[in-house]
Amino acid sequence: MKKIVIIGAGVSGLTAGIYAKKAGFDVEIYEKHFMAGGECAGWDREGYHIDGCIHWLTGTKNDGGAFNTMWRETGALGDDVEIVKHDSFGAFEACGSRIDMSRDLSEFKSQLLSLSPEDREEIEILCEFLEQFSGVDAPKNAVDLMSLRELFGLLKTSGRLFKLMKKLKMSTREYSQRFKNPTIQALIRYWLPPNDDMSVSSFIASYGSFINGYADVPRGGSVKMVERMRDKFLSLGGELFLSTPVETMEVNVKDKKAQIVLKDGCKVDADYIIASCDVHITFKLLGKKYNEKKFELRDNNANDYPLMNSVLHSFAVDYDMKNLPQSFTFLADERVEIYDEKIGGLSYKCYNHEPSFAPKDKSIMQVNIFAGSYDYWKNLKELGIDEYKQAKQAGGEIIIKALEDKLPILKGKLRLIDVATPLTFERYCGAYKGSWMSWGKTHKSKTLMHNGRVKGIKNLFLAGQWLMPPGGLPLAISGKWAVQKIAKKEKLDWRKI
Repeated sequence: MKKIVIIGAGVSGLTAGIYAKKAGFDVEIYEKHFMAGGECAGWDREGYHIDGCIHWLTGTKNDGGAFNTMWRETGALGDDVEIVKHDSFGAFEACGSRIDMSRDLSEFKSQLLSLSPEDREEIEILCEFLEQFSGVDAPKNAVDLMSLRELFGLLKTSGRLFKLMKKLKMSTREYSQRFKNPTIQALIRYWLPPNDDMSVSSFIASYGSFINGYADVPRGGSVKMVERMRDKFLSLGGELFLSTPVETMEVNVKDKKAQIVLKDGCKVDADYIIASCDVHITFKLLGKKYNEKKFELRDNNANDYPLMNSVLHSFAVDYDMKNLPQSFTFLADERVEIYDEKIGGLSYKCYNHEPSFAPKDKSIMQVNIFAGSYDYWKNLKELGIDEYKQAKQAGGEIIIKALEDKLPILKGKLRLIDVATPLTFERYCGAYKGSWMSWGKTHKSKTLMHNGRVKGIKNLFLAGQWLMPPGGLPLAISGKWAVQKIAKKEKLDWRKI
């Protein structure tokens, strides 16, 4: 059988490898890191486990949809994997009032009506939007392989969603002005990072998916999910080479086929290559000749296509936090200055639903800050490792004070144990400028669904979250689509993949 080589053992690479093995191909995956998973990662610090990825997983509802089917077929989910269903998506506090983003839409609606009866009409519309966004899914098959009949069928089933998206073609800032109540305005405007230029459709889709059971958490988090996928790939006979970075790709000008070259100079023969690493790495491996202008345009327009890079702070908590919200966002009375920027509030997430993540009667808490740009951290590190470490420690102390002021029960119980900056995600995951998702979706963003091909190379296919911003774990399905395209070239029944 033909051989497929995959660059990167993230969730897209593992997904591609599993589907390729099931289709009968010989498959090798080359990963630069010492562990699989890419940005779906977790790590241990001082007896605590830090989950660096999954806040919720789109596709947890066992409904036969494309995402859930993919997760089950790749071993990420299964009948033996418990799905943790939180009662709340998080609590939000601003202007002296608190809103609980309950799983029960009627309860959420009642809160808003009690808080602001004068906003009844807009609250009704908001809740209708949230209800309509239930079950958002992806095509099971690669769109560019579909017949006209299949495409018309897809447009028909997606027509309601397209109409809704058109209604929501605005920023969270603009949409918030429909409401009179300042707390509701703040919820809409500031709940979704990194800024209030983000498309309000992202807020509606995220919370709507949670309400309807499509965005819950698999027990064990990121690392355990990746381990299940890795084991599935290996059980099918796939070969996984860790700590084996690809140095470059050479393209034969005669047959227009690419070949990978490892860091040790070894050339690996393959009939097909699937590059599931960050697309910026892919084009770096290929050289300037094959740059993709659509990607470059987005890289050069940060206002409309902001990168999702942030600073992830992890705290050991000498308290079980059972009496506090699992996730909590609040606006500060005064703007908080951190990493040469001023932010209006903070958001934490705790993991007391995972007893193995922290010692008994203690907790692990994370605070993700969208401040301190990639260039800020890069310049700081160039000054010296001490300056870099001191900035992280100082940031942690600022956050601790803000949390203690807001939640006095935590006073003296928080200890900074880890800070992951954009440089961290760049170093370990190859993430472009430390962006753990692709470009953020603003109200000015144009839809980009890349076909996963590179002009001028016959045997190279792309997979990963950069093919469909804003990315995220569900875009692992692009690995399946890449295999379908290869199967079609090989005259196999790609629809069975």
